Amino acid sequence: MSICCGRKSHRVHQDKVPKGRTLGRTQVLPLGHVVLKEHRDESYNVMAVCPFSPELWNLGATCITNHVEGETYPQCPDGASEKMIVSIKSKCREAKTEDDPKCSRLGMSY
Repeated sequence: MSICCGRKSHRVHQDKVPKGRTLGRTQVLPLGHVVLKEHRDESYNVMAVCPFSPELWNLGATCITNHVEGETYPQCPDGASEKMIVSIKSKCREAKTEDDPKCSRLGMSY
């Protein structure tokens, strides 16, 4: 299983554009007309990779990622099995860049 982290951003900014210029498919109006542009971006990155097991799954993404990355104060569910928590280091690994497609929309559909 792949532990994924999604990031989304949405920015709106203004541009003054010269008369007669086009912006994408939209014809721009008079000189100095202000046009608002929106930019939406989303990306997904794999944080950790583990073999699937219901016990690991139940620890949750934050707990697994915190242990794989060596966080000082990992956040795990109350009452989580100490045996399973200890097993994270041997069963899971930190993700590599080539793992990122596993978190794409297509990758998440398997």
